[in-house]
Amino acid sequence: MHIRWFSAVLAFAGTATAAGPAPADTAIDIRAERGPAGYTALAVRIDFRGDADGESTLHLPDSWAGHSRYYRSIRDLRADGAKLLPAEPDTPQTRRLTHAPGGRVSVRYRVVIDGDGPEVEASQANDYRVHVEPDFVFALGEAYLAKPGHIAQDSPVRVRLGGFAPQHRVASDLEHGALGKPMDYGDAVESVLIGGDIRLVDAGDGTRLAIRGAMQARNDDQWREVFRRIAGAQRAYWRSAGEPYLVTIRITPPPSPGAISVGGTGRGDAFAFFATDNAEPFMLDRILAHEMMHTWVPGRIGRMQRDDGGENWLSEGFTDWTAFRVSAGSGHWTAEQFARAFNEKLQAYDLSTEREADNARIVSGFWTSRALQELPYQRGLLMATVWNARVRTATGGRRDFDDVLRAMQAGADADPEKPAVTLLADAMQSVAGIDIGPDLERHIARGAAMALAPDLFAPCGQVLQRERKPFHRGFDIAKTQADGGRIAGVVADGPAWRAGLRDGMRLIRRSDGEIGNAAREIAYEIDDGGQTRTLRWLPEGEGFERFREFVPKPDMSAEERTVCREVLGG
Repeated sequence: MHIRWFSAVLAFAGTATAAGPAPADTAIDIRAERGPAGYTALAVRIDFRGDADGESTLHLPDSWAGHSRYYRSIRDLRADGAKLLPAEPDTPQTRRLTHAPGGRVSVRYRVVIDGDGPEVEASQANDYRVHVEPDFVFALGEAYLAKPGHIAQDSPVRVRLGGFAPQHRVASDLEHGALGKPMDYGDAVESVLIGGDIRLVDAGDGTRLAIRGAMQARNDDQWREVFRRIAGAQRAYWRSAGEPYLVTIRITPPPSPGAISVGGTGRGDAFAFFATDNAEPFMLDRILAHEMMHTWVPGRIGRMQRDDGGENWLSEGFTDWTAFRVSAGSGHWTAEQFARAFNEKLQAYDLSTEREADNARIVSGFWTSRALQELPYQRGLLMATVWNARVRTATGGRRDFDDVLRAMQAGADADPEKPAVTLLADAMQSVAGIDIGPDLERHIARGAAMALAPDLFAPCGQVLQRERKPFHRGFDIAKTQADGGRIAGVVADGPAWRAGLRDGMRLIRRSDGEIGNAAREIAYEIDDGGQTRTLRWLPEGEGFERFREFVPKPDMSAEERTVCREVLGG
């Protein structure tokens, strides 16, 4: 359904029953402030009952997702019913309040973005800061919501939104309380709000798209049909009824000619999408399918016991496996598209410098090494692929890993506190009589490399061994960027050197080529002493790299494609 908000304040909260949660004692009011030229800030008020000892701690938004010091965007912080103590120099993100024991407190502040706002790491592609423009507002809860320290994440909360101009539309997963979902403080923090000059697209069964900007290769009707197909296929797989789910899509021009960026962040019952207008639809759909699958994996297949990357092989790797499988089984992907997505993960695994890192190393280096962050995705996908084949063999083709995941879902319904890894072990045993303990120890805990049988996807194709020249630009891109675009680290007598590239030239932009593809010629525009030149070369490094690749059978008939769809998609 389309929901249009006007400037009147609307309230959203879960409905408590006699057997349900207690009525919410905490309320959050979020309003868009407007001036003569348009929106100027987000005004936030948090009403809560103070701690019983007469002193409460207020945690302001600080570091999250590659951004730091979000609290620098907060202005005019004040409190009613309490004394707000001055910030301590060493902990500006934390403020103390004194008040009557258990008394009612109201904290108010405004959120703006200016030159003193949050800091963004250079490697962070997505801008997760609050954005307030004359005709547009965008906010992720982590970037602007403060939280009283004594209030638990699962405490019920009422949320009120308002202040937007009558001609504008607004969308947020904070609405989902009005649609039957009990809201807690954690939901408010993990939320997305988008409003202003946006377009709302109803995709059916509670799913909506809120779009700002336009893609080169996809219009709103195509977005609707793709999202409807992905959502319908995933809900059919999990045998779930329709429920609220929101995707916000912010589309922007590329930061430089030829650059493509796609990413976002899951919100539990929503996904905040960021993409440049030249992004490829296949890439968009793949991310969308992955993020929506998080509704079930790991959301409904058991409790995750750690948040340090140590269980991401399950939470992320299984999400990829299931999203790939549903996309192929529903016919949304062809066998070739499945192979493209699968091979990207397989090749990254085979070529990873951390391929055999044990799980302890993943945990210790998860936030500092991109290779260690990506390894659990790859490892979990391959583990699920191997287990799917083992389940089919053990059951004579009557069962597969889909049945294992659904058994985990049933187990989590019966006991929401039961760990997902325990439910996985139980389900593999009950579905196929397989003890996964040795696999968990060998491949997850110790990090031993995983073998794939050549006929893993038979009769759709084969898993083959490949080798190729490694991709190398021929110069050091990190040092070049760090020096403001001045070329550094050109490999002597390499392809870039032979094309004329030299240290000290200034990089203008890349005008051709594909990062990671050594077989495609790359081209850079450079400033050579005031003269602009375009240099081209094959970006080949030394030696060879070896990897595996799933190669679908060529020229498949319609009947063969039907069989292949069943093999790849269940």
